[in-house]
Amino acid sequence: MMQGAIEEPKSFEECQKEFLQFNCKQPGQNRDMVLTKMEGVKACRTVILCQLSLIMSTDAVTYFETVQELIKEIAELNSYLDQYAFYLAYGYYGFE
Repeated sequence: MMQGAIEEPKSFEECQKEFLQFNCKQPGQNRDMVLTKMEGVKACRTVILCQLSLIMSTDAVTYFETVQELIKEIAELNSYLDQYAFYLAYGYYGFE
């Protein structure tokens, strides 16, 4: 990969898969790796928020199911961020 190249944000499914593979019970995992996962989740959430914003500015009624799905994805990504942050605050050191 070229240095300074911009990576495309991960999809919701990729973030979900990474989170489900993450072992929150294992202390001492690579802190930078956890922070990178959090950045990936934030980037994915930003993309979804932009999609949601575009839909809401056009015709949210027509795309009601899509809006509902995007909101559920945002909520799930927020939950991942919370759990990664909790891990960094407590789980990293073996506290539960």
